[in-house]
Amino acid sequence: MKRIRYAELTALIGQRQPACGSTTVIALDGPSGSGKTRLADGLAEVTGGDVLHLDDLYPGWQGLEATPPMVRRVLAVVAAMALFSAVPAAAQDSLCKRLGGGDAISTVVKSFLTKMRKDDPDKLGRFWLFRGSGGVAREEQLIVDFVQSATGCDRLYDGRDMRSTHKGMGLSSADWDRTVGLLRATLDEYKVPAELQTEVIDLVGTTRSAIVECEESTFGCP
Repeated sequence: MKRIRYAELTALIGQRQPACGSTTVIALDGPSGSGKTRLADGLAEVTGGDVLHLDDLYPGWQGLEATPPMVRRVLAVVAAMALFSAVPAAAQDSLCKRLGGGDAISTVVKSFLTKMRKDDPDKLGRFWLFRGSGGVAREEQLIVDFVQSATGCDRLYDGRDMRSTHKGMGLSSADWDRTVGLLRATLDEYKVPAELQTEVIDLVGTTRSAIVECEESTFGCP
């Protein structure tokens, strides 16, 4: 078996698209004593990454079934923190605070989502044609939580990552552009200053690669 040096391994990792916001997650598996910890520590040293040991999360061998939801919550926080890091470090206040706080963000997000749901049925409105009110309400709260967390509010998002959430929905670049257009219209409606609008749009833009599944000028992927 060919031995791969850390430099070669990190180069291979760098070719992969981030799947946790803008963060690349590396999962190591193997039997006890196989060298997982040593490899993880070595990768962390050369990449500047952090190491999370799953045995620090699950409640013993009898609690392995509880591990997946725990890991999802941890990765959701990592993704949100990665999004928040896109906010200029020089800013003294979080984007959340500069947007007026969690309640203001909630109001704007809900208005934006209403526009999407009421969009033409052959455009963005198609995603809500046969949705129940309970599921829509749950979805809306998760999106509010995500945006509040990503902008630095005191809110924990415990939903799935963006790639898993949108997988198979067939979102095209046309869908994305229309979504951003409705977001801009909502920000204009609430008179959000231009510089803050730019920050919000840039922040949302970091999720594009995880959401858009085809670069088509039509709505939906073929």
